[in-house]
Amino acid sequence: HNTVIVEGQDQMQRAGRFLWLDWAQAQVLPAVLPDAVAAQHNGYARLGVHHRRTLQRLDPDRWVVLDELLPAAFSPASRRAAVNWLLPDCPWEMDGATLVFHLNDARLELTITPQPRAATGSARPVDVSLVRAGQVLYGNEADPRTLGWVSPLYTQRLPALNFRVTFEGTPPFTLQTQLYFRHYFTP
Repeated sequence: HNTVIVEGQDQMQRAGRFLWLDWAQAQVLPAVLPDAVAAQHNGYARLGVHHRRTLQRLDPDRWVVLDELLPAAFSPASRRAAVNWLLPDCPWEMDGATLVFHLNDARLELTITPQPRAATGSARPVDVSLVRAGQVLYGNEADPRTLGWVSPLYTQRLPALNFRVTFEGTPPFTLQTQLYFRHYFTP
């Protein structure tokens, strides 16, 4: 769905169709940024990282999501992390590193970039992909069959867009998603 995937693994261990083991433990954190909320979970502790997400509203049309991969009990080596967004099936275009959606009365620009951290880890992008209904529309995706679908009801599957940017780096590092809505004005 809309989260970070570390080393291609889930946060919990799948034990059946609807059964998950080793449930990740999450906590809401005090926000250090204005107009923000933050939380973190330990679902990737076995891989040496914790995932912290901060959502910040910059203004009514601009939002920022910061995904931090932080060292857990041991200091991990380089890790691959993919920021994954499941989005509506609507007209789109790529504008450099920005995915642009054309909605009925607005344009949504979504950009995912690494953020430098002073004197600590950093990440570099290694892949960008967009998948719709199991078909790669942009970039490279090794196994797209299960991507680009939304299921509003059990046994129902509808096309959606799956936007994924994969990064590699040594934690701690931060990945930033910017969402910018530009409203169309009609006379």
